[in-house]
Amino acid sequence: MRSRTYRTTALFVMALLLSAGSFSFGAAPGASAAVRFDGMALIEEWAGKAYQGRQAGTPGYAKAADDLEKRMRSAGMLPLLGENQYRQSYKVGTASLKKEQVSLNGKTLKLMKDYMPFARSAEGKYTFRSAYYAGAGLSADYKKKVDAPVVFRWFDKNGKFPEGIQDRVQRAAAQGAKAVLIVTNGELKVGNYEHPLNAEKLGVPVLYLSEAAAEAAGIPREFTPAALSKLDLRIDLSIDRSSEQADNLVGIVPGKSEEKAILWVTNIDGFGSLPDGRWYESAKAGSASAAMMLDMARHYKETKPEYTMIFAFVGSKWKGQEGIKALTDKLSFDRIAATVELYAMGGNGKLGDMFVNYLDKSFEVSAQAVSPAPIFNSDPGNALSSVLRTKTNKLLLVRDRETWVDDSLTDKAANVTRSSYESGVRSLLELSDKLSRRIAEENSVSMDYSRLPVAKAEFQNPKTTLHRIVTRHFNVYADESYIGEMTPDVLKEMDSIYARVAKYNYYPLPEAKVNALFMKDGNAAAKIAGRKDLEGNSEAAGGGFANLSNGQMYIYMRSGPFSGTIAHELNHALATANAYAGDNFELQEWQGQSHFTQYLQPKGPYSNDIRQIIRHRFLANHEVPKFKELVAGYKTALNWSWYTKGARNPDGHLYTYYLMGSMYAFLEDQYGEKAARRAMYRNYIDVSDAQNNLIRDTGLSLNAFLEKWSAWVLRAESASPASGNAVPRTDNNGFDYMVLYTNPGNGATGQYFEQGPEDGDTITNGTVRYSLNLTSPDLKIVSLNLYKTKDGARFEIAYESKINRFVSLFNPPDGDKLMRFQEKAIVAGKGKATVQLNGSEVKAMRELPFVTFRFGEGDDFAVLSNAEYMKILQQ
Repeated sequence: MRSRTYRTTALFVMALLLSAGSFSFGAAPGASAAVRFDGMALIEEWAGKAYQGRQAGTPGYAKAADDLEKRMRSAGMLPLLGENQYRQSYKVGTASLKKEQVSLNGKTLKLMKDYMPFARSAEGKYTFRSAYYAGAGLSADYKKKVDAPVVFRWFDKNGKFPEGIQDRVQRAAAQGAKAVLIVTNGELKVGNYEHPLNAEKLGVPVLYLSEAAAEAAGIPREFTPAALSKLDLRIDLSIDRSSEQADNLVGIVPGKSEEKAILWVTNIDGFGSLPDGRWYESAKAGSASAAMMLDMARHYKETKPEYTMIFAFVGSKWKGQEGIKALTDKLSFDRIAATVELYAMGGNGKLGDMFVNYLDKSFEVSAQAVSPAPIFNSDPGNALSSVLRTKTNKLLLVRDRETWVDDSLTDKAANVTRSSYESGVRSLLELSDKLSRRIAEENSVSMDYSRLPVAKAEFQNPKTTLHRIVTRHFNVYADESYIGEMTPDVLKEMDSIYARVAKYNYYPLPEAKVNALFMKDGNAAAKIAGRKDLEGNSEAAGGGFANLSNGQMYIYMRSGPFSGTIAHELNHALATANAYAGDNFELQEWQGQSHFTQYLQPKGPYSNDIRQIIRHRFLANHEVPKFKELVAGYKTALNWSWYTKGARNPDGHLYTYYLMGSMYAFLEDQYGEKAARRAMYRNYIDVSDAQNNLIRDTGLSLNAFLEKWSAWVLRAESASPASGNAVPRTDNNGFDYMVLYTNPGNGATGQYFEQGPEDGDTITNGTVRYSLNLTSPDLKIVSLNLYKTKDGARFEIAYESKINRFVSLFNPPDGDKLMRFQEKAIVAGKGKATVQLNGSEVKAMRELPFVTFRFGEGDDFAVLSNAEYMKILQQ
């Protein structure tokens, strides 16, 4: 149940804590009274024989997943992965030991006492009459090739762990080893079944051998390599390897604030079972954490938290971590303010004694807010955090004291006491409260709009200078014509517009500011915003346009700060930034012609009176003079193919937009803001079902919906929802949270700012594999090579280009962690661009999920994933 590095670090810190004295915290407010400690029943249930150790991909694991889903529903969790969908399926490699018999010098070895198979051991029947003793299995321990089993020790002669076990096993195989025996000592002991058998296998059998068995067989204790001519080794292993389906389960408890969440993650899989019928209960290694998260959910169902709580239960932690990899691909971390992994729970349960790790220095202050002595951990080992850290730096890894077990067969439910369990739940609630307070502090920054500084901003393409003002949500750029109109009231209203429009679009890119351009020169604005289609023809866009370019949102207002124009263009930008909506102009116009972007006065405040908005902006709108006529005659005038098939409206496209916009407004007035928002985004997801998307939260038939909508518009007044026959659905359907906190499909967002290495053509024409997306016909990337250097790293990019280009290397969207810009790195013709990185830049790269090269002003990019470039940097 341990990572070697994790335990070494934690034991050191434990000694510091013991020498410094003990720490204690007060109970979480209200926790004692509200918490129902039902989780102990789960720990006891999952310890049973029917669950067979809950190894991911087995019937026992599937049974645990079924049981957990029932408990999640009972605890009041809503599904996160879709309406009524708690589960995410993924493929996991499975391996089970069906038969075993091993003898050494005529003595039969007992499984899990004298020996255990290495996770990737080959199966089969083998007989050997000699062996080679390789000390610690290091390079210097091999004087020549061998043709026999190799034996080496876990530690070196200095009592240190010198190298990874798999590295030493692979070295032995490369030297000719026919089998490998690893003599365990110190930290790893036979019986601690830390790594169940893996679906991937090596070409030779590999076994861990206990110190006692090694001594009985005459294995040398010193570290001098030697031939073992009298060793008799017989191995017979039958291992069933296959690929099976397993499920993650994810649920949420809504908070007072929907746009931020805390993610709690743990594993539910265990170490499986043995051929002799024994199984691993894996109580502290899995079920205790899951049980505590369920009790936390019950508490938060009764006592609403400040922020939404996401509870994720994953499998295959002890395999290839397929479960957490699938989960992190599916989740959108943009609005997840903090992530907490529960590594192992069920110890003494005292928060002051728990090991609270933070994995990024930027999250140190938050860690200090929840723990008196948090630990900086740069190597989470086999923890789920090793994958989570590639997606977020706002991450804590928590482990209870007294959860180390040398013999995993003793990790039993009976060893988790009720008093310690209850203390553990209260401690986690206290930690959660402290973390929530810290998040609130970070977001409680006030803004005085009358004192915002004005600075100069220089643009290179086109070469122009604008005035820049930074608000809570915008980078406002204005030319000389409009800077005088950027008054405190205008700037404050812009942030108010953002808050409203962002809510209707599920708060995409919450950390990114929108670049708002107020310029007379629309063609220059088109260049700045990356709208190549409008360069030289910006008048075609009318009063403004929007774009998402290189992870940056842009909106342009030709005529100055008119609130309705700002709201309309901002809706385009934010909808495009939401992966569930994407760059669908037509559907954005349906949404953008609804009530929430409409202003009764060009530069006045927004009115929440939907009745007035319908009267003045729909029924009296000169752009759609026949609007009232179409609404009144909807039975013959309304053609649903305008929406479901993109058919042409004979009266013009504006009528298509305004009719749907008025239906969204009707939904909000009669059924609430969330009902309207869901209809908008259900249409984005599946516009072919537009009719059902509109009525889904109303309880009405389509005919009844249209009749009520028509009457409501024509009256231009709000009726009480209670006066109709509609039965609105509750908010508890999970759709909102799916859009808020997950990526569509398999997790790929379809937006450049989240782009991974699969988004372009995958290229391998150098030392590192990358994804290439070139739109410029005059540019060719011949090869891309990465080399590790003494002081950092070096990229060499061979190219063919007809023009000079800069090269930039950064982390999307804005290079806040890594930014290297080299002017004219690409010179017209054939050549090689070199980008040299220093040690601090390489360190930043190591902690990023991917980095991006941009080649010049065009949309020409190369994306390198962490997994690929780390193959070079770790050499």
